[in-house]
Amino acid sequence: MHKFFIDDSGSKDYKNPYEKSLSDSLYPWSSTTKSWLDDNFFVLCWVYVDSKDMTMIDDEIKALKKRIFDTQHVEVKTVYLRNPKLRKRYYLDKYPVTEESLKDFWDSLFEIIGRHQKVLKLIATVFDKRHYKNRSDPDKQPLLKSVQTLFERVERIKHDTHIVFDQMESSLSLDKWLHKWICNIARGNVWLSQSYIAEYTHIKKIEFQKSHNENFLQIADVCSYVIRRQFMEHGKTWLEWWDTCWVYDYFDKIRCNIYTCSGKAVWFGLIIIPNFKKIQWKISTGCDIQKSSTD
Repeated sequence: MHKFFIDDSGSKDYKNPYEKSLSDSLYPWSSTTKSWLDDNFFVLCWVYVDSKDMTMIDDEIKALKKRIFDTQHVEVKTVYLRNPKLRKRYYLDKYPVTEESLKDFWDSLFEIIGRHQKVLKLIATVFDKRHYKNRSDPDKQPLLKSVQTLFERVERIKHDTHIVFDQMESSLSLDKWLHKWICNIARGNVWLSQSYIAEYTHIKKIEFQKSHNENFLQIADVCSYVIRRQFMEHGKTWLEWWDTCWVYDYFDKIRCNIYTCSGKAVWFGLIIIPNFKKIQWKISTGCDIQKSSTD
């Protein structure tokens, strides 16, 4: 039985009105455009750790927390770390840390993730809201379509799977709003008319947990933001033009963790919705980015 941990980054709803002129372009990343960019991308990230390596990696994260915060019982959330007021409230005023030691923690956490790239794998959906004009259809809802896409990957990987989602409702019940919608997709794509797999035979259990109790849910939170930030800053052009691409620093630290199939990461481990054009991302043994042709 494999175990997967899933968290999201970005708004689950549409925030910006549809603008045809911006459906294939981005505002440059800046303090004035950040809100628009922030609202146009939704990421659902799935972390898989081989069961035999879970304890080892978990112990490393706990040891890092103990070194920086003087306790292993601290929740890592990117929204807390990125926002100055929240950073002060949840870390600087609460633990014996400084801005410098928080930076040390952030960098050291990515070092742990990257070092375990062979056993700690990522699959993520990047839902690009700019392309959708008619948004009432459930098949065009960022969360529902992203969940369905991840469930399809479970079926294609063909391992019996126990899925742990970060809590999305006030309770951990499987029958409350978003939790119920997610479980109903697993039962047969309920509410969704477009599907490639009629039955998910490898999903054996779904549960929702509070992230402060689970380090791997916190890793999913961190990676989902970093993947979203890559698309907010650089859009999709870097998927084709490797020799001139720009990469967000922390995305570069985790890109080799992205799940590959026959050497291909984009469109398997990294799925962009909608999928207008499949671009191969070939990864060599050294995980060097290489330019490649389209499917």
